[in-house]
Amino acid sequence: MHTDTKTPWTPGPWNVSYDSSIHASDGGYVAEAYDGRNGPVNDDAAGKANARLIAVAPDLIATLESAVYHLDAAMRETGWSDAEEFVKDARALIARARGDAQ
Repeated sequence: MHTDTKTPWTPGPWNVSYDSSIHASDGGYVAEAYDGRNGPVNDDAAGKANARLIAVAPDLIATLESAVYHLDAAMRETGWSDAEEFVKDARALIARARGDAQ
């Protein structure tokens, strides 16, 4: 998988603990998930789902970067252009995640 190891965020993988706080693989605190209404999550299904989504963010970005890299290479080599819009949108999302988007 092609990934850019220079990231502004705490390196993954991240894990969700019993109280839905998110921790890096070295045990460092990353974030605490909220349910959008009542503060920190305990037994709230939406809050736990938020925590799981946050925890996979580094892996999602790495996979998206890899997909863009390989699709871009395939489009250059073959002239195939069906994925241009996807690549454009994916690059915009990656830029937002990195804080480069306006």
